[in-house]
Amino acid sequence: MKVSVIIPTLNRSAEFAAALRSILGQTRLPAEIIVVDQSGDGRTQDVLEAVQKAHSGTPVQFKYVHQKEKSSVKARNRGIAMAKGDLVSFVDDDIVLDKNYLEAALRYFESDPKVGGVMGNMRIFRAPGGFKWRLRKILLRAFLLNQFNGRMTASGFGYPIFERQIDKPVQVELFQAVAIYRKCFLDQEMFDEWFTGYCYREDAELSYRISRLTKLLMVPDVLFFHKEAASNRLSAAALKQMQIRNYHYVFEKHKHRNFLTYLIFAYSLSGIILIDFIECLTNSRDVKFEKFFASIGATVSLLAWLIRKRRLSLLKVRNAPEHSQSLP
Repeated sequence: MKVSVIIPTLNRSAEFAAALRSILGQTRLPAEIIVVDQSGDGRTQDVLEAVQKAHSGTPVQFKYVHQKEKSSVKARNRGIAMAKGDLVSFVDDDIVLDKNYLEAALRYFESDPKVGGVMGNMRIFRAPGGFKWRLRKILLRAFLLNQFNGRMTASGFGYPIFERQIDKPVQVELFQAVAIYRKCFLDQEMFDEWFTGYCYREDAELSYRISRLTKLLMVPDVLFFHKEAASNRLSAAALKQMQIRNYHYVFEKHKHRNFLTYLIFAYSLSGIILIDFIECLTNSRDVKFEKFFASIGATVSLLAWLIRKRRLSLLKVRNAPEHSQSLP
């Protein structure tokens, strides 16, 4: 099986270099590395050329393309279109792979043709704990925000498993961005380009669609490290607003829409506000207050938009007979 690795990158040349070295240090090398560069300078290309020279004897083929638009979704889709491998491995530019990452992942694909996607364990050096985390976990479950099983909840929420490391394979619906898929499924289902810029939930939304077609596994022995970069991050308020907007989009796209499901979605939104409020009370940092007020603002804006949308649809229904009578 041939593997195509896709790295979308934006103004993180140092982190990109570390990610690239970890790919070239694999015990089982990919057939090709596709770099989709959205940076405004030439540093990423300089790093790539330097690494290529240092690994001039490698059988890996390098493909580089520059993309003006700053969109991680479009960058990944562009990489998919260029990929020639049987498998496509997505690696973010602030990720470092364990040296056995690809070899361990390929064993699952080779041993079971029903497996269409694999996501590994993100190494956690300090797992969340303490009273605040236990309370948060209870609230996340109670408000149908996360059942900690890698599956979508009834309200359209749910997250990939990331708060703990698993010790056996688990079939899931939701992946993070760092995952490997059979190319045949990505030919059917690409990233949704409704998500723009620095995205949120685009990875889980894609994997949910693919989970309707094939088996997705989170596995314990495919390891990677997230060296979270400070650059290209949104403010706490902007991130919270985007999260709520994107939650709603995923709900509208994948859940049967009626009064009950909207009520369940609103119930989950109220849970987000409550959790952010509790964090305000237990943490004096300004960013927590910023997130709380952003949650309220984004929720109010969303509800106002939904009310306007409902009114417009009712007006269309009321006016429909009049229009039909005026037709010749």
